[in-house]
Amino acid sequence: RDPAFHCGGMNVGTEEQKRAFAREYVRFARLVQGLDIIGITEHNDVLWLPYIQTAADELNAELEGQGKPERLVVMPGVELSATGGRRGIHFLVLFEPRTLPDDIDHWLSSIGLVKGDRFHGDNTPKLAQKMPVELLKLSFGPNDDKLRRIPLAAHAFNENGLLSGNDVAGEQR
Repeated sequence: RDPAFHCGGMNVGTEEQKRAFAREYVRFARLVQGLDIIGITEHNDVLWLPYIQTAADELNAELEGQGKPERLVVMPGVELSATGGRRGIHFLVLFEPRTLPDDIDHWLSSIGLVKGDRFHGDNTPKLAQKMPVELLKLSFGPNDDKLRRIPLAAHAFNENGLLSGNDVAGEQR
């Protein structure tokens, strides 16, 4: 659903196309780029997470079967927009590997981003309706839900980043 989730121009309209994209993505990350860990974050959603987690599990099983030590760890997460500045301030919240998409989905609802109402009519993500400090507190804990997570400032020095200068000053519009 997140219009900002980039699929490299691949058609991902069907379930099989989504699975094929996820397989290609994790293979590229691990086998071409040599990455050990990837973070998967979508704005206000976890729609792609099961595809990526499954593809990484399949790749890891394949590598293990070949006696290769390489593994790809998937850090699931979300990108959120806190209120502040002119267009909001973006944060990533990463959860520990193997966190289930449904658990992250429930956490999103618990902070006010209720499933089915996380996007505007044009599919742009809604704000979390929390000031940055409040969103950071909710991201760190208290952890009544037992989900281990850590927030990060997304693209901190660029547009909608915490340290971006102009975009953080002023009234949000």
